[in-house]
Formats: sequence, structure tokens, C-alpha cells
Amino acid sequence: MKFPSILKVAIVPTKYIIEINKDENNITEISGYEGYLLKLLSSTLGFKYEIFAENEWGVLNKDGNWTGVLGLLQRKEVDVGLSVTMTNTRLNTVQFSRSYGKEDVTFIVSKPTSSLKLLISGTWHPLSQTSGFLSLCTSYLLQ
Repeated sequence: MKFPSILKVAIVPTKYIIEINKDENNITEISGYEGYLLKLLSSTLGFKYEIFAENEWGVLNKDGNWTGVLGLLQRKEVDVGLSVTMTNTRLNTVQFSRSYGKEDVTFIVSKPTSSLKLLISGTWHPLSQTSGFLSLCTSYLLQ
């Protein structure tokens, strides 16, 4: 396969990840860390790109066809999709790159008092990591 001079890229605009903006001359710009990656690859490898924005990554219909970004890829209307999560079902239709990002999502609370801290630490860490994992696996298998 010859690498295209204009790469057709499907996205689902997502704040901070990949966003579509218009500048003062009504020229479309992309931003976010995926946008930065695409611009970096474009300038380094010497290709241009055309963005195809979708509202969803894709749902597999009963007839075997996908909607959204995966549908565009399945029908070969685009060359690549960005920020798509790998699932077993999707692996049957598209080829994924290696993962190049990791997002750790956490939650925060105000600093607890000493007595509350003891209660929370016992609640959140009642078992060692191994025994906690084995308990989780056992409860899953017993369902």
C-alpha cells in the first residue's frame, strides 16, 4: 500500500484530546494532545490530512456493519481513526496500533481527620493486593 499524500482521519471531537477549531480566517485547526500528535506526524513525515468528525466511535449493527468512526474505517472512507479504544469486537474489523497513551483517572476528597483517615484506609485497603485480586476473581467466578 502506498502512503497517501492526504491522510483521511476520522475523529470524535473530545475536549483536550482532539478538538476542532476555526481560526480568524475560518481555517480549521485541530488541538488537544491527539491533535498535536497528528500535526507532529504530518510535519515530520510530510503528509497533509483531512478531518472527518463523527459523533460516536461506533456501534456494531446486527448486519455486521459499524456506525461512526469504525464504520468509516470499515467502508474504507478514511485511512485512520484516532482515540479509539481497543476491544475484542473491534479487533475483528480494524487493526490497532500499539497503545501510546495512558490515562489514570482518580477522585479526590478533602483531607480527613485522624479517626476518619483510619476508617478510610481500612475501607479502601482491607486486603493485600494479591488477596484482593483473588477475592475479586472468586466473586466473579461464583456469579
